[in-house]
Amino acid sequence: SGAEAALESIQRVGGDGILLQADLSLREQARALVDRATQSLGGLDLLVVNAANFERVHFDEVDDASWDRALGLNLSRDHFVNHSFF
Repeated sequence: SGAEAALESIQRVGGDGILLQADLSLREQARALVDRATQSLGGLDLLVVNAANFERVHFDEVDDASWDRALGLNLSRDHFVNHSFF
C-alpha cells in the first residue's frame, strides 16, 4: 500500500514510524490512535491530520447518512484528533 511504501522510505533514511488505522470520525478511535502512536513512539512532536471523505454524487442524491459521514470525518476528525493530542 501507499502507507507501507511511505514507511519503508522513512525507515531507509533512518527514520522511525508506525502504521495505524482508525475511523477518525469517532472520538474513541481518534483518542485510541493518538494514544497508540504516543506509546509506540515515546511521544509525538508533530501531528498531521490528513483524512477526508468526498463522495462524488449529485447533490439531490445525498442522503442524511452520507451527509453525516462527510461532516463526521471532514469536520469532527480535526477536533477529535487535536483534542486527544493536547
